[in-house]
Amino acid sequence: MRSSSRRTRWTTLVATVVAVVFAGSFVVVASAANSSPSSFVATSPLRVLDTRPSAILGPNETRTLSLAANVPIDATAVAINVTVTGGTTASWLTVYPTGSPLPFASSLNWSDSGAHPNAITVQLGTDRSISIHNASGSVHVLVDLNGYFVPTAPTTSLPSAGNWGVNNRNTVGSPVTDLRSGPLQPPVGEGSLNLSVATGEKVTYGNEQDFALTPFAVTAVGFYVFNLTENIDNGPNNMPQIAFEIDPNLETFPADNFSTLVFLPPVSLPGWSDYIDGTTSGLWGLSGSEFDGVPCGLNSSLCSWTDLQAFLNDGGEAPTLLSVALTKGSDLEWHGAVDGLRINDTVYDFEEHGVAITAP
Repeated sequence: MRSSSRRTRWTTLVATVVAVVFAGSFVVVASAANSSPSSFVATSPLRVLDTRPSAILGPNETRTLSLAANVPIDATAVAINVTVTGGTTASWLTVYPTGSPLPFASSLNWSDSGAHPNAITVQLGTDRSISIHNASGSVHVLVDLNGYFVPTAPTTSLPSAGNWGVNNRNTVGSPVTDLRSGPLQPPVGEGSLNLSVATGEKVTYGNEQDFALTPFAVTAVGFYVFNLTENIDNGPNNMPQIAFEIDPNLETFPADNFSTLVFLPPVSLPGWSDYIDGTTSGLWGLSGSEFDGVPCGLNSSLCSWTDLQAFLNDGGEAPTLLSVALTKGSDLEWHGAVDGLRINDTVYDFEEHGVAITAP
């Protein structure tokens, strides 16, 4: 989930600047802008066009530059550096989306044969291409790609006082649990769920409504953790957990209709972790004395996700999900944050003013 190229949320302003020529000078007379939420993805600078030495751009010539091989299919605009050099006369360059009419606008102008650079953000046109038009004379053009924009996924916010909140029946002592901004730059959005638990305390922050009495058909689960050195020093396996309250519906234990299925993740390094995948790392266990001494018992023999699926699939009905929560048990003191809880194709993004639902 977490990419090495970090996306930054922007509101992309797509502006058309009109330039009018008066006695050889350029005067900006109007600017219009439309805004839409986008995410900017920075890339390492990449030279995508160099007309030297033999492909010089002539007078009143338009060159189409395809960027389909350099940006994803949902890219809407690009950030580029454009440099002209070797101009034979004073002129200007217009960079615009391919397929759109040539605007009466200047993206870059020059009056001598020297090198003249400019940073430009331009919308992509037909087939993720841009067009470059030279007004007069001949000139060489160099284009370097610095990044691209993609649409920001819409989010649906749920109030923190609504379906997500502290589960008091599974909370002990006076732990601190709140939605907050940060810390640092969270891996999903701008905020996280803060957890602060003293030794002997326990906190559970979850949702008992949206998941109640739904099939436990989980195929992907995991989250991010902001850890501290002090937490690691406090003792082994000191991490927050993901907890599912379920009716196991096990044929082997027909009288058992309630258990808490807990994911115990591996200990992460200080700072924000990479995505901790519960299907490929960590261990799982079912609460309840009936599971002591059997595979996947929380107090006896923890198991992997793969072994858990085999244990739950014993010929009985599929398990029923009752609630979902993030929890920190009463074993050791822990202070940190969690974010980006993923369940199947939904990510629960903990923000300062609520819980947002996004795609992975």
